[in-house]
This record gives sequence, C-alpha cells and structure tokens, in this order.
Amino acid sequence: MVADTTKTSALAANIIRCQYPDVDIPEVSLTEFVLAKAAERGDKPAIIDGPSGRTVTYVQLVSLVRRVAAGLAAHGFEKGNVLGIYSPNVPEYAVAFHAAASLGGTLTTVNPLYTVRELAQQLTDCGAKYLLTVPPFIDNARQATESVSSVREISGPPSGPARSSPRSMISTPGAWPT
Repeated sequence: MVADTTKTSALAANIIRCQYPDVDIPEVSLTEFVLAKAAERGDKPAIIDGPSGRTVTYVQLVSLVRRVAAGLAAHGFEKGNVLGIYSPNVPEYAVAFHAAASLGGTLTTVNPLYTVRELAQQLTDCGAKYLLTVPPFIDNARQATESVSSVREISGPPSGPARSSPRSMISTPGAWPT
C-alpha cells in the first residue's frame, strides 16, 4: 500500500501542467464533433485544397460525407471494416475519412510514398477490406492487393481505372468532386 502511494506521488510530481484550463473533450465521435456546427457555418469554407484552391464548404462537406457513407454501405462497408486511404492530402481524403468513420469503420491512412511492398504490408497488418486511392497510385494499389486477400475492392476517382469508381460508392450521381 505504501509503495502504491509513493509511486502515485512520484508520478504526480512529474506531471507538467499548463497555465490554461484543461481542454474539454466531448463524448462524441470525431465526425460528429467536426460536423456539429456545419449548418450554422453553411457556405463558409470547411476544406481548401492548397495547390488547386478548390474549396468544399461546410454544407457540401456534410452532403458529401453522407453520400459517400451511403455509397460505402451499399458496397457492403460496415461497422468494424477497415478502409485504407492511399492518397495525398486532397479534399476527398477528409470526405472518405469521415464517411467511413460515420459508419463505425476503422481507417488506415497510408503514406502516399509507400512502395508496393510497404502498402501490402500495411493492408495485411490492419485487415483492410477496401482501399481508396487516386489515379497515379492505382498501379501500386493493384499490385499490392494481389497479395492481400482481405481487400475486396479498390476505388479511385472516376477518371482513374479501378475495380469500381467512387461514383459507384456514392449513392447520388455527381457527388464526388472532380
């Protein structure tokens, strides 16, 4: 008992406290938190793609997340499934992330500089069932998934070849920005 008290006191003595109050972390999912005030933010930019300047507003983000989630669900994605996102940072990355998370899915974000071997290893380690990518990475994605039996489907933007396209993963035509 004395040892436990001494250990606790020693740990407490090593905690560094900030001068500001602790941050309140609400008991909601990340997606619920991010989209909670989307309606009041309306047409304000939620995501701005730096290189292109393309903007997704809060209203658009909510709509896209819901539509992509519906499309993923239509393809069999469900709570507990793993979606791999093998893409640079583009607005669709956040849409796919929140769509899968809203369905109770797990996400594995893959470094876009990974080799085929590294991609295959990550997909194997996490048991990914779906992989979302972009046209420049589709060849690596296909090669990597040849050795990963858990991946059921590879998707990419409508312009890129894949087993199916994100348009087929979205319940409403034209939902995926191009």
